[in-house]
Amino acid sequence: YLDWQLQAALFGGWTGALLADDPEEARESIGTLTGCIQIMKSKGNMLSVSFFLGLLADAYQHLGDNKSALVSVNEGIEAADQTGDRMWEAELHRIKGDILLKDKQKPDSIDQASQLFQTAIDIAEKQGSRALGLRAATSLAALMHQQGRNREAASLLKKHLEPLEHCHEGKDMDSARGLLQTLT
Repeated sequence: YLDWQLQAALFGGWTGALLADDPEEARESIGTLTGCIQIMKSKGNMLSVSFFLGLLADAYQHLGDNKSALVSVNEGIEAADQTGDRMWEAELHRIKGDILLKDKQKPDSIDQASQLFQTAIDIAEKQGSRALGLRAATSLAALMHQQGRNREAASLLKKHLEPLEHCHEGKDMDSARGLLQTLT
């Protein structure tokens, strides 16, 4: 288990990076997040490391450092494999797909991202995580929309939105509904 101060510092580092007004401030927050992850590892507390490595990847991606984001998310997936802590595995694959989409240098990045989004959906469905399934489905549907596959994208989103219709608020719901509206 994580002590409360370390957990607060982890989340503080992540939110600080996302809300930073300038890149230097974001790097400082990322440094806090990275330091906290190292403390967890040094204490042998690997249970939530994959989750926090996902947050680190998100922070790097927000800063525009996709290379470091990719290293962090790959380390998170590896940590999930080593520890069996698969709670956030779907989200790690979704984040990795998002990172690869931004790498225009690699010709197969779109195909890899699509496969990662589908893997994230499959994992979320297997785990019964509708929220993470919706996030991955929204990412895959957005990619399909860019490829002109609007009907297929709308069908995918409807499938993942339907079980969550009782949820009226939230960024993920708003994103999915907004994309569905664009598609139809």
